[in-house]
Amino acid sequence: MKIQKETNLDNLRQQGVILIEQTADEENKSKEVLDNKLELEQQLTDLQHKVAKDSAQRANDKEELLKMKVKNSQLDSQNKMLDVE
Repeated sequence: MKIQKETNLDNLRQQGVILIEQTADEENKSKEVLDNKLELEQQLTDLQHKVAKDSAQRANDKEELLKMKVKNSQLDSQNKMLDVE
């Protein structure tokens, strides 16, 4: 009976050690996944800011292009009027 209890106790200790090792492995894997997730979220945020900045710049460039086209048209009209005179 005593030998059986000691064997059971040894088995429980071994299982405890195995569970502790498994838990440590799972914690490390979870930490890696979380770190990757945080890094990807930061990259996404950075990209979103860049896209917003680029979109604003594109809109500004488009507006400037329209102004330049209008100015060019005005200059063309003035040149034609000068040619007529």
